[in-house]
Formats: sequence, structure tokens, C-alpha cells
Amino acid sequence: MNNANGRTLAGVISELKEEVKEFLETRYQMLVSELQQKLATWRMAMPLFLVALALGAIGFLLLSGALVAAIALLVGWGWSFLIVGAVYLVLGGSIGFLAYREIKEVGVAPTRTINVLKQDQVWLQSEARSQL
Repeated sequence: MNNANGRTLAGVISELKEEVKEFLETRYQMLVSELQQKLATWRMAMPLFLVALALGAIGFLLLSGALVAAIALLVGWGWSFLIVGAVYLVLGGSIGFLAYREIKEVGVAPTRTINVLKQDQVWLQSEARSQL
């Protein structure tokens, strides 16, 4: 059965099937690409988190040692532990903040893919309305 433009129903359905397949493959590739980019950022930020954790642990140990030494001696070499411990904590906090900011800037959700899918949804709705 041919319609007004000379195409059969089977041909139209076959063409529609191919277009939907291409559409879904494109969206899937977009999602994979975006997730790979986010994973690369996470891989870069994780060592920074580990360094921040290590420096924070060292700072805690040094501050604990400084507190013990300050209490034990009341003056003298204990304050040097306090200064070094505070420096390690500041460094650890700074590096941790940098790693957090990097992850927050990129985010976790695949935002580009979600935006494209929302645009596709709007387009499909407008096409459906225009066909009715």
C-alpha cells in the first residue's frame, strides 16, 4: 500500500526503525563519552584526597604530640610540634579543598547528556503536536 508520497508503510516503518536506532546509539555514545570525562576527573582528584587524608593524619598526630609535650613541659620544644602540626593541617585542608572544588565543578551527573535528552523530549513533543 503506497501513501501520497509513494512510500509503502513497511518502508516508512523500516526507516523510522533505523532513525530510532541511530538516535539511541548517538545518545548512548554521548553518555559514555561524558562519563569517561568525569571518571578521568575523579581519577585525578582521588590522589589529592589521599594526600589530604595523609597530611590530615600527620597533622593530628603532631598536634597530639604537641599537646602532650606542651602539657608535660609547659614550655619549650612542644610548641614546635604545635607549629608543624598546624602547618600540616592547613596544607591538608587546602589540598582537600582543591580536590573537593574540582569534583564539585565537574559534578557527578552526566549533565550534557541530560540536557540533550531534555531538548529531544521538547522537540518530540512539538513534533507530535504538529502532526495531530
